[in-house]
Amino acid sequence: MGGIANFLLVDEAPALTLVTEADDPSGETMADETKVVINLATGLEDAERVTVAFLVGGAALERGKRVAMFLTKEAVRLGLPAYADAVACDGCPPLSRLFEQFAGGGGELLVCPICFSARKLDEGQLVPNASERSSERRRDGG
Repeated sequence: MGGIANFLLVDEAPALTLVTEADDPSGETMADETKVVINLATGLEDAERVTVAFLVGGAALERGKRVAMFLTKEAVRLGLPAYADAVACDGCPPLSRLFEQFAGGGGELLVCPICFSARKLDEGQLVPNASERSSERRRDGG
């Protein structure tokens, strides 16, 4: 197969998009090591949406998938310690527990560097499973 991953949009909502790798256009099926990428653009202003994102991510991890959650807009704050301390609704699991399960299962948080910088947040405060790297630093190998 070629070096470019192909993606299939599975579910889309204004602030939550789930993308998984799809079959290769040549007809070959990609390996079972499918990476699930969840794009989350809301923070605790929509705690139910955040809860759903972490439930989906946790379910994918339980199925042996590699999972990355791309945090944009206010969601970048989820990469900071103790920010995920909330309960979205009566009967919803605590977000802090879902966050811990996601991190413990190997889930990765990819923090949008532009959104993070615009909010004047400190990269040194990111939780261990979060990273905020600008495209320039990636090109330079940093």
